[in-house]
Amino acid sequence: NSLFGLGHYNEALTALQSVTESSQALILQGDCYTALSSYSEAEEKLLSALQILCNESSTEDITDYYGNSLASVYRFQQQKKYLNIFKLTPEQRLRVINSLTPSSTTATIVLLLAEMYYLQERLDTALTCCTNLIELLNRLYTGEVGVSIPVEAQRLLGQIYFEMKDDKQAEDHFTKALNISYLTNPYLQAVVLKDFSNVYLTQKKYLEGEKLCRRSLAKCTKLRSKMANKNLLPILTAWSQLGICYVNMDRRYHYQAEELLCGFLDNIQPPYHFFELQLRTETIFWLSKYFGKKGKLSKAAELSREFLMLHSQCKKRFPDWEKEMKELLSTKQGPV
Repeated sequence: NSLFGLGHYNEALTALQSVTESSQALILQGDCYTALSSYSEAEEKLLSALQILCNESSTEDITDYYGNSLASVYRFQQQKKYLNIFKLTPEQRLRVINSLTPSSTTATIVLLLAEMYYLQERLDTALTCCTNLIELLNRLYTGEVGVSIPVEAQRLLGQIYFEMKDDKQAEDHFTKALNISYLTNPYLQAVVLKDFSNVYLTQKKYLEGEKLCRRSLAKCTKLRSKMANKNLLPILTAWSQLGICYVNMDRRYHYQAEELLCGFLDNIQPPYHFFELQLRTETIFWLSKYFGKKGKLSKAAELSREFLMLHSQCKKRFPDWEKEMKELLSTKQGPV
């Protein structure tokens, strides 16, 4: 757990090799593989954890109007012993999960599966998982799961709807995530604020987006000064988002845009993990556009080349951006 928290995912996986037949160990392995963008391995570990949980957990007692157990429950319990979770579709797996006694472990597995499907851009499957997770959480006591899983679930729903271009639903779920995390989890609130700002940036409501970015940056800065963990990434992420916002605003904000985006790039160096690689690629795109607007074409072209190199390594692709960077290079130095 400590190695995972430090971002040393391969070392964490090595340490976990000595732990077998443990659902918690398998969940952590799945989390590590997701962070390393090894999605097939991540899914295998998370489903293995679910299989253990399915084999060990009791089925919720289903009764008729008079409180008598239904005969079908016993037959289902017998079938469950021979259930191979790997052979089921995601929808069938969710039906099995819903039949189990709710627990924080089950909720964690569903959340991680939803996140993994979202990162694979399997948005419909991720949405189904997340919707079922909300229903599962409604059957649990708040104290049993804490505040982080409900916040993460609402945040992920916001991200999914944002990718599906349903801004109204995205805004609703980001707002719910902020309300749940208010005064309870300032770090998660800072992350949600940053994600929420994307909705306003795509709508070209840059002043509203700037306000959310500034709130996110203020919370990250305050947290870092209070905590022993001096990880700069949350602050740098807020820098990048705020810089992107300023690139799209009036010229009077452009100096701040350059300062924030260049500051981000100076502090994020290889080797890159999945999130760092994607964030650096996005930041380079916007800084290249900024230099293009300022007429600094040699700097814009240099960044375009780096963008194309990093973009080829990204799991998440930006085809429109790739086309734009290639066009910028062709105007600067001939066809690419």
